[in-house]
Amino acid sequence: RDLNPEHRPLNLRVQQSSYAWSTEGSNEFIGFDFNIINDGFEVLRQVYLGFFVDSDAGPTDTDGYWTDDGVALFSTDTLFVDRTIDYSCTEDDEVKDCGLQTIHMDIMYMYDIPDNGDNATGGDVTGYFGGMFLGHTTDASGTRAPATVSMHTARYFSGSNPYPAGDPRNDAERYDLLQSGERSARPSSQPGDYRYTFSAGPFTELLPGEQLQLQVAFVIGEGRDGMINNALNAQRIYNGRWRDVDNNPETGKDGKETCLVALGPGEPLFWRDPCDSLNPTQRVVKDLTCLPQNYVDNDCNCCTPLLPNASETGLETQVHWVGTVAPPPPGTNIGATGLAPVPGLSVQQPGGDRAVVVQWDNLSELTADPIQAKILFRGYRIWRVEGWARPVGSVGPSPQDWQLLADLSLVPQDSLNAESPFYLPKYAEQDFDTSGCLDEGSCFYVSTGAVDPDTTDDEHPDLKIYIPVGIYSYEDTLGLKNGMTYFYDVTAYSAWVDTVVNQQTQEVSLVPRELESLPSATEAQAVVPRWGAGRKGSLDQVIVVPNPYVRGENPDGWDLTPSDADPTGTKIAFAKLPAEDCTIKIYTLAGDLVQTIHHDGRSGNGTAFWNLISRNGQDVVAGVYLYSIAAGSDTKVGRFVIVR
Repeated sequence: RDLNPEHRPLNLRVQQSSYAWSTEGSNEFIGFDFNIINDGFEVLRQVYLGFFVDSDAGPTDTDGYWTDDGVALFSTDTLFVDRTIDYSCTEDDEVKDCGLQTIHMDIMYMYDIPDNGDNATGGDVTGYFGGMFLGHTTDASGTRAPATVSMHTARYFSGSNPYPAGDPRNDAERYDLLQSGERSARPSSQPGDYRYTFSAGPFTELLPGEQLQLQVAFVIGEGRDGMINNALNAQRIYNGRWRDVDNNPETGKDGKETCLVALGPGEPLFWRDPCDSLNPTQRVVKDLTCLPQNYVDNDCNCCTPLLPNASETGLETQVHWVGTVAPPPPGTNIGATGLAPVPGLSVQQPGGDRAVVVQWDNLSELTADPIQAKILFRGYRIWRVEGWARPVGSVGPSPQDWQLLADLSLVPQDSLNAESPFYLPKYAEQDFDTSGCLDEGSCFYVSTGAVDPDTTDDEHPDLKIYIPVGIYSYEDTLGLKNGMTYFYDVTAYSAWVDTVVNQQTQEVSLVPRELESLPSATEAQAVVPRWGAGRKGSLDQVIVVPNPYVRGENPDGWDLTPSDADPTGTKIAFAKLPAEDCTIKIYTLAGDLVQTIHHDGRSGNGTAFWNLISRNGQDVVAGVYLYSIAAGSDTKVGRFVIVR
């Protein structure tokens, strides 16, 4: 059926971005950022933005679980204490603590009403689901847009009655609902199948080419209190942090958060000071670009821009969607090429003889959490994949393929601290000369963004030293086999303790938190352990592996599914080649040259692989093959068998 009868297109272009976090406490909402652009030629007047939500609560394996829901509007002003803010300002002759922040929230939400055997029989769940506005275009004067972020309309419906008792069914009814300004004062009185709408507006005019912005979060939680806590966290993350983007200390200070810019060439901006009702002043701004002298206090709040302390000013730009994230992964020697040598650090290729050496830098230790302004880094985890066979269409191992090898921590889980075999400093280069590395230029100071005194030093406040790949090393020898395909990755994780207040009992508890990134790799980062080089001038120890080669009979990780870059997906290895240049030639029994392989063993690599492709680009057939190896004046002749 036609869901949009008599619809008149408005020529709007909608750009949507979505945001999600994996941190506990931040992983129970999805944030959306919309830009709504007038791509038409008409001026749109009295514009309203909103959502029609048909959500259901209940166990999905129960028939009719959607028939016993409840719905309500929750509206509150919450006082939040931001302990990262040590700043105060004077407003109306009173000192204002900027760490105390009032957050207004309107949440339209649904929940499952517990079964009562009568009119609520759809099974029970404890989760609550709600929608809220985090932000939208505002106008401090309230002329062109609402002065503050709020829900204009917040209504719910059930049943199949015609509008206004039921759902709106055409554009006229939808617009009437969005602009009505009705807000449901009471929760639903009976279990039912509900829908709800919430809107923002009015936006007086949307000229051709202009845009409106709207930020929304859909939040879940354990019970209503859980949903409200997660909604508060969503609002905090959207509010973000103020940052110095223009590198100008004269902007972003003295409570002046808004830069006035002319509407266009020949169209000055007329601004009346909303903070002075007794003696309002008007400014006329003709500048088309943002200038420091055109910053004003447009929100009548001396705490914006929000500064962490009195000594840090010039933060003129509010960066939204800033949440706690895992430390960035370190740089490693896995798949890396062209790593510059660093005095005092020995960087090597990872694949050795039945061993893999993973090396990495200290990048993960140099970034403060954007919310707490502290470095929360706790340690590194080493991961491995074995038995990978290159499934069709894959570009690397899947998340479930990874196995944890080691957890190297500043605070090991075995509580042995420095005596633990997993104490991170034990895996660092012990005699590394940091000052020499700084002088040479491979090491350098990095601004961490931390304001916690525990993470700084007196000589270089807020700075830590970046040390390149090689400062940490971990050798894996656990069950490794030469010639097999493995993957390795190093992830970093942070850890901290949150103070949680029970909304009902006001009981305070300390909850440990941890956040890490996930391991990942592409096929190009595969590591293949190799036989080491034999004695120079001797070919006696050279072997062919496997011999015979039998297709499909080799362990997982030796034979791979063919691909465009690797049409056979398999190989044989000439192992224990001498530590010098050598040439391998492969022949048929009839003496026809099949392939020539040049190998340089001077670096200690004693392995050369052949992918069973002839010099003519053809897949070789089954049979007995001869080979000759020439190294200096020495020559060795042997044979191997291929079975298809």
